[in-house]
Amino acid sequence: MKSMNTGVMNSHGVARCFGTLLALLGVMVLPRFALAAKQPAPSEAAQSKAEAEIKSLFKKEFAAATTASRKLELSETLVKQAAEIKGEPAAQYVMLHDAATLAAAAGELTIAMQYVDELVKGYEVDSVRLKSEAVAAAAKAAVNPSQRAAVVETAVVVRDAAAASDEFEIGKQMGELALKLAKEPSVKKQISQHNRDLDHRAKAYAAVKEDIDAVKRNAADSAAQFNVGKYYLFTKGDWKAALPLLANSSDPTWKQAASAELANPTTPADQLKTADGWWALAEKQEADGKHLLQVKACDWYRKLLTAVTGITKSRIEKCIVDVDGMIVLDSKTMTAAPVSNFAKYDNLQFDVGTGPHPGGLGGGFAGVEMDKCSRLQVTLDAFPTYTRKDVNAYVGFMVDYHTASGYVKRVGLPVGSQFDRGHTDALPPWGKQTAPSEHFDLGKRQVYELDLKAWAPKDWDGRVWFSAVTVNSGVNSRLTGRIAPQK
Repeated sequence: MKSMNTGVMNSHGVARCFGTLLALLGVMVLPRFALAAKQPAPSEAAQSKAEAEIKSLFKKEFAAATTASRKLELSETLVKQAAEIKGEPAAQYVMLHDAATLAAAAGELTIAMQYVDELVKGYEVDSVRLKSEAVAAAAKAAVNPSQRAAVVETAVVVRDAAAASDEFEIGKQMGELALKLAKEPSVKKQISQHNRDLDHRAKAYAAVKEDIDAVKRNAADSAAQFNVGKYYLFTKGDWKAALPLLANSSDPTWKQAASAELANPTTPADQLKTADGWWALAEKQEADGKHLLQVKACDWYRKLLTAVTGITKSRIEKCIVDVDGMIVLDSKTMTAAPVSNFAKYDNLQFDVGTGPHPGGLGGGFAGVEMDKCSRLQVTLDAFPTYTRKDVNAYVGFMVDYHTASGYVKRVGLPVGSQFDRGHTDALPPWGKQTAPSEHFDLGKRQVYELDLKAWAPKDWDGRVWFSAVTVNSGVNSRLTGRIAPQK
């Protein structure tokens, strides 16, 4: 361990000043670590030996680490030392582990989690256990609302990670800790609901644990594979893990459906057969399981909308509407200069705006064409900030209505922006492709409940383009959120 005192002890004062400066600036810069690839965690004996040597080398510093600032200072010193040593993985491991423990005990949970992440990158360790230990230590040290809030937020994340890896005892501990420290009634209610869900998942895991062990012992045990496959699917929602098990299971119906899915069919006939297989299985399930399988069936049905006709098309459209509340026909995005403006759309989520270019002109547009939908809920991630640059300035939504004659009407739905009713811009270039004929200011809210029938022409056939729009709205103006059909 001689390499551990080269350079660091001589630069200890510098390291202390540097660490203090970083703390004042609110910056945490981790040094590069020497490990080239992940390796097994050191044995307990190796860790004990390294721990004794480190405690001896930094005896004074550990003795002085009785306050939060001293603990954080020592944690930074250990991390710097861990980055400098080479060829001593046990020492490096222990230093990082001690640094995480000290940072957590200082109430600096974010920093502690960064150190744990370095351990996870370099060693084959139980990340959930290490993170739960850091959260528990930080909870004991939390003395102000911001520290307690950080513990609650991180405990919830670790709880969910524990559930994902079937470490339910740790998940339960983290859930109880988060519930204990949370102050807001709405937050406590949400945590409590998820804790109950964790208990449900833990019971489901206990019921199938013997089958999981059986599959590990004998991969050909088809009955066990069936039970484990359903656990992964219905309890964890993990299709990737569930499908191979179900394809080898003892149930012929499930075996056929899973095998068809894994084959990734490309012809309309095979795709329809796969979709119908999942829909038929869904009809035999309870509420949650039924919806899960219907969603999978609709993933295939959507691919077939342009490939089938007649009764078959009507049937699959009804299935899609029953599950999604509408049918998505198309989606488009576009930007108007300058190049820093942006427009994104993905699965009913939109993000449009102007970039940092001086002037704040131009815009972003994201639209989705929908059928058989008359009510929408639109939730903004944050209310947009904007500056009215000219008469065409606009932040909000536009709805284009379709009839037997095509797209015949565009309605503007600005969100509390100072729009001009003389707005002449014909963008976006889909739908009716004209300036709105009517405007209705939706006001400033985060959630909008929109009844599309309220502005529709009399002969509207249920088809619309719904677009998120920012035009000439100032530098770094942004409109981002998600759309949800309402039945």
